[in-house]
Amino acid sequence: MKKVKAWLLDDWWLKIVSLVLAFLIWFVVVQANNPTDTQTFQNVKVTLINTELFDENNQVYNIVGQTDTVNVVVRAPKSVLSSLKVSDILAEADVANMVDGEIAIVYSVYGNNSVESVKGDRSYIKVELEDKERKYIQLENRYVGQAADGYMVGGMKADQNMIEISGPKSAIDRVESAAVTIDVTNAKNSLSANVEIILYDKDKNEINENSITKQVDYVHVNVEILEIKTVTIYASKAGTPAEGYLYTGSLQVSPATIKIAGSPSDISAVNRLFITDSVDISGAETDVVSTVDLSKYLPDGIIFADPDYDGSATVTVFIEEKEYKNFDVSTSSVVFNNLPSGAVATIVSPTDKMVVTLAGLKEELDALTVDSIVAAIDFAEWMDANDITNLKADTYKIPVNIYVSGNVTSPVEIDLEIKITYN
Repeated sequence: MKKVKAWLLDDWWLKIVSLVLAFLIWFVVVQANNPTDTQTFQNVKVTLINTELFDENNQVYNIVGQTDTVNVVVRAPKSVLSSLKVSDILAEADVANMVDGEIAIVYSVYGNNSVESVKGDRSYIKVELEDKERKYIQLENRYVGQAADGYMVGGMKADQNMIEISGPKSAIDRVESAAVTIDVTNAKNSLSANVEIILYDKDKNEINENSITKQVDYVHVNVEILEIKTVTIYASKAGTPAEGYLYTGSLQVSPATIKIAGSPSDISAVNRLFITDSVDISGAETDVVSTVDLSKYLPDGIIFADPDYDGSATVTVFIEEKEYKNFDVSTSSVVFNNLPSGAVATIVSPTDKMVVTLAGLKEELDALTVDSIVAAIDFAEWMDANDITNLKADTYKIPVNIYVSGNVTSPVEIDLEIKITYN
């Protein structure tokens, strides 16, 4: 024990010097293997802390210039620097410490105590404050492109029709409209998709403003695709024109055809469109024109293919004044029907020709010839009308029935003097 104590006390200053030299040698060796150095980390994003303080004052902030991006110089041993990433560098600005729109930036390195210093090229971040505003906007549904040939867009529906936006008043005031747009090019079937909401200014320019917050960014949209078909329109008339006038038999609908649209199942059963309300021509002396609303006659599930068509159509029933024309019909052409057995009928007067007056439309009268007129006597009908049971041999005046085609009639009764004899 005494020897050890003596060794420690002997030449003590030499021993201290030896320890110092040993430490210096160790330090030099360490520094030689892991020297201290600096490294610059560029474009480090400054994080704002306690931004809820802006919300409490109903304000929003906007970073002035590029003050929220900094370059940071870190001094540390090389072994530490080699493992650092930009995400390890913290640049934080506490909103609670803001003075005149400037917030001091505090720099640090996340989870590392071996760093000697952290310095940024900017000491503060500068912000502008503005009142926060909320606004509700009607959400428009739009589509681009054209459905496949023979198909059309029947309608669009989103799962909501209003959108709430919030942000700086100056930015919110620029927003004039909001819309979702879906592409229907060559579509034959209905579409369904989640579509992004786009904001527009008064000039219909898209607004890309990060300071504006939308209540939702996407809405679900359904687009109905309908099949198109062309159908003919039919109408009818009712009643009788005034005395001396005739219905020409011509009825015109304008437009004569329309394009309709509906789902394939609905439209397959529609081959025409019939106006069930007849046009009344009672007492008419001129053409009767009636305006109708075709939408009243569309089957359920069917619409007009032209969105600009209001459904109106006109039905014209043509009326003409009755005309008269005389024809000389040979009495030898008169047909005897139901003449009693054994009786012989001979026309006594007129013996050659009889004048047949016909009434009808000019066009039909002009098309008639004598050969197209049939004159006949129905003896059974005449005898029944005059309570004649047995036709005796005598001379009688018997009416002749005139038969013609179309709307032509014989307004004057013709009587022939006929002699009846028996064999």
